Amino acid sequence: MKIFSTIFLFFLLSASLSSANADEIISIVEKEAVTRTELETYMKTSIFFIGGFELPNKRLQEEFEKERYENLLNIYLVLNSGDTTGILDVSPEAVEEEFMVLLGDLAYGITGDSTMVDSISAYFSQAGIDWILAKELLRKEFYFKIAAERYVSFSHPDLTNFDNYWVSEDILRELYEEIKDSLSAPVAYSFSRIVLMTIPSEKWLMEVNSKAATIMQALSSGEDFRTLASIYSDDSEGRANGGYLGIVKRGELNPEVENAIFSIETGTAGFAQSPAGLHVLYVPMKWADSAKVYEIFISLLPKREDTLKTLADLDEVMKLLHDGTPFEEVAKRYSNDQFTKDDGGFLENVPAESLDVSLRSILDMLQPGEFTEPIPSPFGFIVLKLEGVVLGEQESYESFKDRIKEIHLLRERQTAIEKWLEELENSLYVWQRDSVLTNEN
Repeated sequence: MKIFSTIFLFFLLSASLSSANADEIISIVEKEAVTRTELETYMKTSIFFIGGFELPNKRLQEEFEKERYENLLNIYLVLNSGDTTGILDVSPEAVEEEFMVLLGDLAYGITGDSTMVDSISAYFSQAGIDWILAKELLRKEFYFKIAAERYVSFSHPDLTNFDNYWVSEDILRELYEEIKDSLSAPVAYSFSRIVLMTIPSEKWLMEVNSKAATIMQALSSGEDFRTLASIYSDDSEGRANGGYLGIVKRGELNPEVENAIFSIETGTAGFAQSPAGLHVLYVPMKWADSAKVYEIFISLLPKREDTLKTLADLDEVMKLLHDGTPFEEVAKRYSNDQFTKDDGGFLENVPAESLDVSLRSILDMLQPGEFTEPIPSPFGFIVLKLEGVVLGEQESYESFKDRIKEIHLLRERQTAIEKWLEELENSLYVWQRDSVLTNEN
């Protein structure tokens, strides 16, 4: 079946190039084309499902793109296998059932309601993903997964039941020795960071302080709080309703504002500062866990020119790092994290449990010595470099024996599937463009 019509191949490629909305064909399996847009959408969709963030650095991006391309090619091999045995006769209902479970889980993760699957398309659009194409690819992926499970069940029944699966003690101990270093969870991380905060200019801070002083002077002179809010508040809703926040309960506002509210004497005005700005507060009534509050909000958010300066510094930081300038040197020169700047951004043996889950997940992706691309944060950008990891106590063979057996079984199943896919590739026509992946262009 390796014989394929050169005329047909030429027709496919020519049609793609001549179309006004041409999409680059990167592979052909039998007579079905795999396009660049499909690969890019498949990658974006996969990243969306593992957290929606970009992968931390170029190595991980390249590895992930290669893995997604190989998986997409495998999907098309199975879809075009021409199965005559009935092994791959997967019902559309089975695929749809798995697909809807996935959508329900995603909807719950985004909205807290697993029934709101119809709202998901908007989140995909915000992430720049074609939802129609993403759904088509996800359904194909589920068909592939179910078909692979059916293949293993029919062709290798010995690999389908963990309780009945037998493997010698010697092989399990050999596998344990191979993977034992990965059985210990990190208990501490040493890493360096460059923090680039978008800091308001001194001129802007002087304007903010002057505005706050004017408001406080007016209040001390007996001016009406609601009138001042309608004039000075940077919160448009607050200006419209005289700064009225309503009845607020403990836990509803950020800690700085909440502490000020419940510290202010009833019937008087007070002051608080948060990362967002300055809060002039008036509390006419207060109870044990709630208070009636008016607010004049003065924004401390940086202006456009401050943001542009941060982006220019960020561009210079990444250029220096990619050119090989030591991370420590760049951190000392550019980071405005006063806690670590003088030490080149270095933090040693930070306990794992004290780190945010998202930060830990990023550090876990890195190899010692690797650094990330810029990571957006509420205060600007951060670049991380993993220096080292302290691992906890190693799991013993006896305590981990069942898990070792499970890993061996999964490996055997994967080996069987890979051999099957190789047989399909040898029996079908497969054409691949020389430069498929981004880094090969």
